Amino acid sequence: MLTPFEEKSALAGLLDRVGLRALFFLLSILWFYRLWRSLPAALSAGCALGLMLCLALALWQRRTLRAREDALRARLGGMLALEDIALLTAGEAAVRAARLLQGVYPLDIQKRTPEGVLALFQGEKLLVRCLRAHASERVSCGDVLAAQRARIAQGADRCVLCATCAFSPQAQRLCETLEPPVRAVDADALAALAGRDAPATDEQLVALGRRRRRPFAWRQLRAVVFAPEKIRRYLLYGFYLYVLYVLTGRLYALLPALLCLCLAAISRMRGMHRGAL
Repeated sequence: MLTPFEEKSALAGLLDRVGLRALFFLLSILWFYRLWRSLPAALSAGCALGLMLCLALALWQRRTLRAREDALRARLGGMLALEDIALLTAGEAAVRAARLLQGVYPLDIQKRTPEGVLALFQGEKLLVRCLRAHASERVSCGDVLAAQRARIAQGADRCVLCATCAFSPQAQRLCETLEPPVRAVDADALAALAGRDAPATDEQLVALGRRRRRPFAWRQLRAVVFAPEKIRRYLLYGFYLYVLYVLTGRLYALLPALLCLCLAAISRMRGMHRGAL
């Protein structure tokens, strides 16, 4: 995703579109003039060809924009679905994951158990489980072993472990080495299934934009600038800048050094004040 400084402005986008279409007309006219050596004929034929190229470009851009919008809606819909699944109970999350898998694979959901959802797939009994976790967490080897133990307790042939987060490399290898292997469905795959089943609507996009549009807060800025873990970095920068001042005698090195020392002192005082009861 582009940062606001990398995104094109409306004026830059307009100039790019106008310039590209002007290039189409210019190249078309030059091409026909090279063939016929007649300026009036080259102008008429070149304008016609340039117009056709512009129409083809507009059609291609419209289709590309529609495909990007569909992909964006599917991705955001999957993200919102994962947030909902993470707040469900274990049984409800397993049912939701099984229904998402049912939209792609011919699963025959049988019943819901305390360990997950039992389903039939190509003559095999599957146990579908869903691990609810934050996106920053990782599925561990213990979670995989717990899923395999639940499969044995339920008498299922195989286990499908879904998660609203990613699998750690060790857990991924364990899923592949177990016998029978555990089918791992991480957050990306689950979000893709959810987005395909229910892409984000206009109302959801508006609500998501309002939720992520946070006003500037001095409180958050102070918490970042005066964080206690930055004291050592401030002292180190201040020391090097002071050494530079001693070697060069330049004032532009002394002022930043004093600023870094002041930031370190303020961060230290705020840390002591926060740690006091």
